Amino acid sequence: MNVSRSDRLWLPTIATVVLTLLFAWQALSTGGSPLVWFALPVAAILFFLYMAAGWTTGVDYFAAWVQESPGRVYVLPLLLWAISLLYGMSAGRLTLEAAAFGLAFLLIPVELARREATPWQPRDLLLGWGALAIPLMTPLAGKQPFVLEVSLRVGAFLLPALFVLFARGRWTGIRLLLGIFYVWYSIEFGEYPRLNFPGVSLYHLYAFVIVLYALLVAGYLPAVGFGLSVSAKELVVAGREFLFFLPIALIIGIATGFLEPHWGLPPVGEMVAKAIAIFVFTGVPEELLFRGIIHRFVADYIPNPIHALGISSLIFGAAHLNNPPMVGIYFILATIAGWFYGRTYVATGRITPAALVHTAVDWVWGMVL
Repeated sequence: MNVSRSDRLWLPTIATVVLTLLFAWQALSTGGSPLVWFALPVAAILFFLYMAAGWTTGVDYFAAWVQESPGRVYVLPLLLWAISLLYGMSAGRLTLEAAAFGLAFLLIPVELARREATPWQPRDLLLGWGALAIPLMTPLAGKQPFVLEVSLRVGAFLLPALFVLFARGRWTGIRLLLGIFYVWYSIEFGEYPRLNFPGVSLYHLYAFVIVLYALLVAGYLPAVGFGLSVSAKELVVAGREFLFFLPIALIIGIATGFLEPHWGLPPVGEMVAKAIAIFVFTGVPEELLFRGIIHRFVADYIPNPIHALGISSLIFGAAHLNNPPMVGIYFILATIAGWFYGRTYVATGRITPAALVHTAVDWVWGMVL
């Protein structure tokens, strides 16, 4: 999949500055923190890694450097872990449990991605699938979660079986998929070290970087269509799919009471900041997961494109079942939305156009619905 990249660093640098300023504004507007000046450079580094992976050929050089020596694959996750330990100690929030969960969060997806370059072994499936018990099963001990939460966790644990069934003995990508699911489930079910930066968890910022890194290690990053540039043709496709979905969402949402229009808009600066935040922290990460990874995996093994799109859209809808109170309507709307996000991805082969549709939907919902 062709993704436009260049050696110039000015685009990711400018984007990093903008995101860091927004991060600082959010931190200071919520009262700040004695550790905000520790958080800012760490956030800037993470933002730069994110932006550089989407815009520059530097990611290719980094991949070549990592692959020169087996031990180098662990440098980035261990560096991120060391930063989290330092931040946790400075904030007085570091525990042995948090340190262990943090190390697992960063190493498990990378180790499973590394194994994609090695011959398949049955123990790889046991390692990857068994690792999912860490975020899914640990919270159940002594907590009495309600039925929906238990059902969602059991369903999440069984979801890899669907992909194993699709693969039919072709194990390419399964280990990488399990590693990425580990990161997804850890964030989705709240099982990660609670080392909070101002306004956001450090491990939320780590999640997307480590998923990109796992894709890089496994050699899959170019295939998923990740890149932050966008062409005029792709913008037209994104606008079309947004306009197709919008009336459907409004009719279902307003008729069921799920959506309630309100017309008081916030200041322009706040609206722009909201759009940027949705794109960077929701649109791109979720489209990378559900379209670039899950849909692409399904489409590789399901020859009928309509069936593949339907299955990946249903998985996207099911991922929103933990949003009460109207979970049924949320599931339906999210599934339909996933269909149009998926159409955008299939038409362009790129994450960014689908993320733009996703961003537009969430922005309209947040601003006027």
